Amino acid sequence: MTVVPNTMSPILACPPLVMGRPTAPGRSFGLLGSSFIVAGDWPAPVLITAGHVATTDLGSGGFCAAALAPLGAYGEMTLAKVTRWHIRTDLDLAVGTFTGENIQGLHLHSGVLSGNADLATYEHSGSISTDSEEPEIARVTPLLRKGHAVQRRRGLRLFYPTIDMLELSYPALKGASGAPVFTEQGLAVVGVVVANVERELLPAQVLRSVTETGELQEEVLYFLPNALAVGPPSLEEIVAEAGDILFTDS
Repeated sequence: MTVVPNTMSPILACPPLVMGRPTAPGRSFGLLGSSFIVAGDWPAPVLITAGHVATTDLGSGGFCAAALAPLGAYGEMTLAKVTRWHIRTDLDLAVGTFTGENIQGLHLHSGVLSGNADLATYEHSGSISTDSEEPEIARVTPLLRKGHAVQRRRGLRLFYPTIDMLELSYPALKGASGAPVFTEQGLAVVGVVVANVERELLPAQVLRSVTETGELQEEVLYFLPNALAVGPPSLEEIVAEAGDILFTDS
């Protein structure tokens, strides 16, 4: 695969996760989600993504790989197959490892996160498109979204009743799950995007139905999606477990 040039530095530490096929790994792939490589003293690189991304059904022979960007502006991307996962379904987080050297990683945020801190997310909802004439060429289009945390508390969503969550001021589009949320200054990770929460605002969908008596009924739905991210305590918890689980023979 070939990467489209991009000057934003997080591209080296925030690879998209793709599904590959052993029969044609360079020509058969699809976007699974986003991820980031976490800095740490491990025998091999460690990445973090959303738990539901890591548990995607890959079909017969399918494998999950991190599409690592080249150091230069242009070049072939390296598909690094994830060789081992540690998945915490209760946190909707997963850590995985792959073979690689000199891999750039992001550090987790330490200390207290300011309530008005400027935050950003580097995600891959715009990837991966292919050229029908050159199917081996993939356009990896990373997107940088900026905003702030609308709120931070437990139980922001029914499926995450006991997890410390961040609600962000921008949405999570398809393919953004697993992306890091980091401070604009310092690129310190404070969360991982896992879902959206709906806030009612503008007309988003009109539902029309006909009753048994032939009467037309119309219902207008209003919502504004805001991204939800698993917060720092859960990130610290799963990273603390990573070394013992990923690099210990089972």
